[in-house]
Amino acid sequence: MKSITDSLKSSFKGRLKYNKNGDFSELMVHLSPPPLSRFHEESPLSKSQTSFNSFDEETTTYDRSFSSDYDSNIHLDNSRQLSDYAFDNKSLSLSCDETEKADLSKEDLRQLSLAKHLNTSQNASSMSPENFFLSTKWNEANAAVDQYQQLKKEGVQLRLSQRKIFMDKHEDFLKAELQKQETELSKRNKDLQSKRQQNLVRKVQELQEEERQQCQKIKEHHEKFKNKLKEIVKGKEELAIEEQKRQQHIQLNSILKTLDSDRKTFVALRDNYGHKDLLPDAVNKDKDLLDRLCSDVVEKMRTVQSAHSVPTEDIDKLQDHLTKSQTILQQLRKRIDATDGKVKAEEEKKKEEQKKAAALKKQEEEKKQKEAASDFKVQAFKYTLEEKSAKAKKLSEVEASIKPFIDNPQMKQYRFDLQRAVNTTINAISGISGAHLMDKLKKLHMLLSGQNLEVSGKYISIKNAPEALLFCQNLVAKMLVKKGEEQVTSKHESAFAIAAVVVGLWLNFPIIGELFLAHLYVLCPYVLPYYATRQDGQSNTDYFKSAGYKINEDGSVEEQDKFLRRMSGLMRLYTACMIVNPPNLDGNKHPHGVEHAWMWLARTMNLEPHPDITAAAIYDMLAVTGHYLFKQYKVQFIKLLYVLCKSYFPSLKNISVTSATVGRLEVFLEKSLQTASIPVPEGMLAHDFWSTS
Repeated sequence: MKSITDSLKSSFKGRLKYNKNGDFSELMVHLSPPPLSRFHEESPLSKSQTSFNSFDEETTTYDRSFSSDYDSNIHLDNSRQLSDYAFDNKSLSLSCDETEKADLSKEDLRQLSLAKHLNTSQNASSMSPENFFLSTKWNEANAAVDQYQQLKKEGVQLRLSQRKIFMDKHEDFLKAELQKQETELSKRNKDLQSKRQQNLVRKVQELQEEERQQCQKIKEHHEKFKNKLKEIVKGKEELAIEEQKRQQHIQLNSILKTLDSDRKTFVALRDNYGHKDLLPDAVNKDKDLLDRLCSDVVEKMRTVQSAHSVPTEDIDKLQDHLTKSQTILQQLRKRIDATDGKVKAEEEKKKEEQKKAAALKKQEEEKKQKEAASDFKVQAFKYTLEEKSAKAKKLSEVEASIKPFIDNPQMKQYRFDLQRAVNTTINAISGISGAHLMDKLKKLHMLLSGQNLEVSGKYISIKNAPEALLFCQNLVAKMLVKKGEEQVTSKHESAFAIAAVVVGLWLNFPIIGELFLAHLYVLCPYVLPYYATRQDGQSNTDYFKSAGYKINEDGSVEEQDKFLRRMSGLMRLYTACMIVNPPNLDGNKHPHGVEHAWMWLARTMNLEPHPDITAAAIYDMLAVTGHYLFKQYKVQFIKLLYVLCKSYFPSLKNISVTSATVGRLEVFLEKSLQTASIPVPEGMLAHDFWSTS
């Protein structure tokens, strides 16, 4: 029996030659159709099966989002079905091969083998069932395929129905969940809306409250602004009223000053007139009229000061008072002139009588002075007057001696150089150091000794004129007093440096000490002490000048507080001269030592005190010399202080005008008696002062 290989080689196909063009038309006539399992054309159902499998895969992928369990079942079912399908196809193919091998003839087997060989060399798409011979088993295979496709379709429909049921349930579940979520969402929305509504209401309320507070603040601010505006308006009105009052006060003050000046002039003319008793009674009426005119102006000024303005008509009426006062003064002068004419004739007759009366009066005064000489107070006052008269006489003699030198126009430049030399040196006096003060003292000593003194590059000497020495001595004394008046008044400590120069020159030039006291007595008679009394026929100006007051250019008298400060400065300079030790003392006796302080206190306590000035002078005397009086007189000085405090001070207190001056002295005396000591005055030159540079 031949083998299959030999059969194939002896077959038609085996005897064919290879055709490069691929022409197998001769072969196709003798070939039978290939087995269904390998060479049949794919039916539409098979294509639908493939499409369905793709659909299953898509559906399975889609269903994973709904249920993992269902996806697992579907996947398992699909896998199982695909396995069954592949197994059926394999079984069918095997069954067909075995049947063909058993039933086909040798020719058929040869043709089948040839077809398989052709299948390997040609494209399967060009082979269709119509090109082959269909066997008897084709219909059975086709029926089996249809049956399988029907079963597959029913399975697909079953799965689709199951999936639909699941999808419906899932859709119901989703609807329920969606409904639940919508309910919760609605509830949350309602809660959120409620909270928002509450927050909105709260914010609205807060805004309303804030707006109400803001409105309240604006209202309060508006009220404050209105009140402030009212205050401003009121202030402007008050300022206008005050300005009107000020202008009226200025006018009234001017009128009052003029009327008061006219009244004072009237009184001065009347009182200073030697024959005022001979004046008619109309003069006294005119005086009363002037007083009434001044009283009217004063009353109007009080009205202005009491927050009331005066009508303009009243101011105009007061202007008429000025005309009346001038008329009254003119009438008084005319009456005085008329009275003088009548009195002249009688004066000649009375001269002899007056001479006799003056002689008798002089005898009586001399008798009274002799009788009063036994009285200690009168005796002390007598010594004071004698000293004052002696110093005034000395000063008059010196001024008379140098008057020709002063009036000589040819000596004008020389006098100017001497004045510059003296003033420059004295103005430079200061307690900065001992060397500085010694330099100023030496320069003055050189000038007064006739040596050449260099001033601003120019040498000056007193040898160019015989009166130059006395002129410089008087100028030095006068300028030292003036420096004390100007500088010590404001700075008490500076008195000791000036006093050192005064005493230093006093030792070598005694006339300078005398002239210094003379000029000091003129400016401050209280260093004697001396209290001026008003003389008959003496004017106010002359009286105040004799009392040490300054008269201003407008005729007014120096104010009391300024007067007291100036007198205090001069007293400090005078008392400093009693205790300061100049460098040239060298064991010599002090020209005006502390014993003069004891003498001054004794004289003062034997005089009647004057308001304020006596207390101020005693305080300055004790504050400067008290420490050295304690040191020299000890217990006796304590007794003097006790008498001053217990016997004399009550009189000072009773007549005091300003309580500050008396109060300061009272505290000083009490402290001094309690501690039995008085401190060293502030600014006193130290023992080693002259050795400092």
